[in-house]
Amino acid sequence: MNIREFTFIIFLMFNFSYAKNHVAVSISNLPEDIVYNKTYFDIIDYTFKKLGVSVTLHAYHPDPNNISTVHTIHDQMMKDGTNYAIIGDTITSTTSELIICQDSYVFKQKGQEIPIISNSATSDTLSNKDDYPNFMRTIPVDSASYQSIIEFIHSFKKKKVAMIYTNDPSGNSGYFRVNKLCNQKNIALLGIQYGENMPDMGNLDGIDTIISNMYMEELFDTWKRFPEVLETKMWVLPDAAMVISEADFELNGFKEVLNNKTNVVIASLFSESNDISKEFKAIKKDKKSFNSLNESRIKLTLIRESKFGSPLPPLGKGYYDVVVSLVEGWKKCGNTYNFTKFISSKFTGATGKVLFDSNGDRIGVMGISRLLLGNNGYPVIAQFEDNTIRFVSNWQSFMIGYTESDIQNSSTRLLMLFITFYLFIL
Repeated sequence: MNIREFTFIIFLMFNFSYAKNHVAVSISNLPEDIVYNKTYFDIIDYTFKKLGVSVTLHAYHPDPNNISTVHTIHDQMMKDGTNYAIIGDTITSTTSELIICQDSYVFKQKGQEIPIISNSATSDTLSNKDDYPNFMRTIPVDSASYQSIIEFIHSFKKKKVAMIYTNDPSGNSGYFRVNKLCNQKNIALLGIQYGENMPDMGNLDGIDTIISNMYMEELFDTWKRFPEVLETKMWVLPDAAMVISEADFELNGFKEVLNNKTNVVIASLFSESNDISKEFKAIKKDKKSFNSLNESRIKLTLIRESKFGSPLPPLGKGYYDVVVSLVEGWKKCGNTYNFTKFISSKFTGATGKVLFDSNGDRIGVMGISRLLLGNNGYPVIAQFEDNTIRFVSNWQSFMIGYTESDIQNSSTRLLMLFITFYLFIL
């Protein structure tokens, strides 16, 4: 073999090794999401190009109601050579959960390690490294980590547990996760989906613990409709988009509900360091306070600062906007960051008594959330009118989504290809 043949082989091997990265982008087929698809791709494409990373984007449309399409899609991902998957809020949390759980054989048996940028539900699932050892960890900043939920289940050691959950996909996925954990611990879970009719609320005799995963307005609406049921202690697992504080209770006029024989402990599990068991034991020892929640007990709300950064601001006071989330989140967390999900439009509770306006919405992959508030010092980066999202003129300067360590920088690849080609023609 002469030097030219040897150089040519090295060239082929190098070109194969540094082939263009294939990135999977999961896109929802939901009508309300389709109008954003071009925005998804524009933002993703811009982010890669800004950092000089050469990629090929592949759009996938998983159907949660047809698992066979999920299998087909992930098989195709393997054939495409996909090495970086973006599974985020373009598909619902429940869909993400189904894709991962139902199609885990593709990733596990074939030994593929696909880093995933995900929403909270998928993060919680993938944080279970025993079941999913090949996944790069995601950081669940805005919701309970898998380990925290385990501690939560351990804390009360009941054999019967009830969970009220929202009919929003995020709440459904929360129910799936808690149900899985309860099954592992031989705990019977009664799932009650929030709605106008909740007949199972009358079947809670002997079940004095209620785990809730729902939006704030649904939570308050349930408290107002079933105060006699909720006189027993109620644990609340807030949704990722819902952070409850004492001020929120006052502003929403529900202080009297809490003080009226309703014993509620709100557990916002923000970091792995939360010792829920310790908090629970402390409450249980103080039987007087345990049996009668007063104003001071509201302050027991377990909202801690995560080691990954401050928690999301309370609902009604603004959210982390996309600029802060991407720039600060990626700097602090490293390769991956957990993007939050937001809800949109005004919502009237089932009784018509609770009016809720979140002023936000989820729009997608990369956590590019439609945050139009611009309060709490966060800049407004977009406006949304007539099903069209319009970014402010300098929005690109805020967008940072990847680090050079995540994906091979194309400039390095081009330099090496040039050197190899130069050696070849000598």
